[in-house]
Amino acid sequence: MSEQTPSSTTQSETPTGLEQVPTPDLLKIKEELERDWDTPYVNSLPDSAFAWIDPSYGKASDNKNLRKLPHHNSQGNVDRRHLAAAMAALLGARGGVDIPTSAQREVYNHLARHYHEGDMEPPEFHETKVEEKKEVKEKMSKEEAGKGIVASTVLEEAVAPWQVKVANKLREALTTTDAAKAIPIIWSPQVELGAQPKRVMRALGIVDTTLRGSPGNKFYFPKVPTVLEAVDATEGTKPDELAVTVDRLEITTKEVIAALSVTRQVVEQITFNVVDILTDLLSEGVANKEDKDVLAALNAASGIAGTLYGGGKSAEGDLVAADVLTTDLIADGVTAMRKEKREPRYVIIHPAQENALLKSDKFINAAQYGGREVVLNGEIGQWLGIKVLKTTQVPTGTGSGGITTYHAFFISERVWVEEVKRDPEVEPKYEPGERKTYMYGTMEYGLGILNPKGIVKIITA
Repeated sequence: MSEQTPSSTTQSETPTGLEQVPTPDLLKIKEELERDWDTPYVNSLPDSAFAWIDPSYGKASDNKNLRKLPHHNSQGNVDRRHLAAAMAALLGARGGVDIPTSAQREVYNHLARHYHEGDMEPPEFHETKVEEKKEVKEKMSKEEAGKGIVASTVLEEAVAPWQVKVANKLREALTTTDAAKAIPIIWSPQVELGAQPKRVMRALGIVDTTLRGSPGNKFYFPKVPTVLEAVDATEGTKPDELAVTVDRLEITTKEVIAALSVTRQVVEQITFNVVDILTDLLSEGVANKEDKDVLAALNAASGIAGTLYGGGKSAEGDLVAADVLTTDLIADGVTAMRKEKREPRYVIIHPAQENALLKSDKFINAAQYGGREVVLNGEIGQWLGIKVLKTTQVPTGTGSGGITTYHAFFISERVWVEEVKRDPEVEPKYEPGERKTYMYGTMEYGLGILNPKGIVKIITA
């Protein structure tokens, strides 16, 4: 599969601020998912990792396939990607799951609770009857089965409605532009749903949607000091330092885009599971871009509480491979922020920086949390009550000898604002001359730093 801008689109036709976000190879993603949760791994999971277990399991049979919808990993944490997959399967995607209709509401409530714990909105509940799916399959004639994609579409309509509608419209769009107009309406909400468990940074800032559905791309957010001290009052005397000026922060939204292309042959034979993979790719493309932009804004902020370097160095270019993140450096970051009368709430690190934390006896792994603890996207644990999150979107730099450096961040509350003008949308376009359908996942948002004193940057190897 190729990832490029259609040759029929010239540079001058590209909208201002439109940014191309490369998307991973479909097969690579699929292989990674299957490798991470292969059969031996799933079989090794405890019963508590599954949403439903057949009553016969452990009694009449030891078949581990009787345990359905795994969504907790081996450490007991909710895996958001597999939580979304479990919910989708319960509601009919990917062939559905063999669970009695009488138990589906209870299973849905269990999965929905995890959605709410992660500040996500679960999809609406509806029953799916495995018996009906079997009947549909049995009624398929030999002639229909010989048509391949046509026969599978009949089954899919009973299994995964929105994926099948997208697949059908993509096929129709090869010959008519009318079908393409319906795709964004069907597909876009699913891309946003898929992006929710992939975002790390959005939940840590302030999100505003005032511009949604409104003209213009500028928004002004009130900039109120986070630290305000009272003074002694003297009757008849006006206090000098009590008055606070509320300024405004200007935020300009921009459009971003994740682009991929699919050949005509693939579209002609597209099935609902391929639509799921495409949805996952587009969701990941826009979610990663959003996280990257937030972290870039933190990295570029001026007037922050402090910048610390590994190994006691005073400049990024002096860092060597041994100058890694340490708990002493993290403690210095906490002190730097508290000097500004801010309290650190989160630390965001790159996976390459987590080694020191994992070895610290003050670090509490997320697997040890109690059942009522809300685990944020990307959260790996806590250090002295500060939530630790990791993401590969952390900014990088260059140290001595060309080594890669990583920019971790301590942040307090109300550090930045994100103005979301438009949630992810899918816009397909078929290019007859290239025999390809280009799919664009677009989104529009803007970012602004509200309280730079709530940021401490830690740069290490």
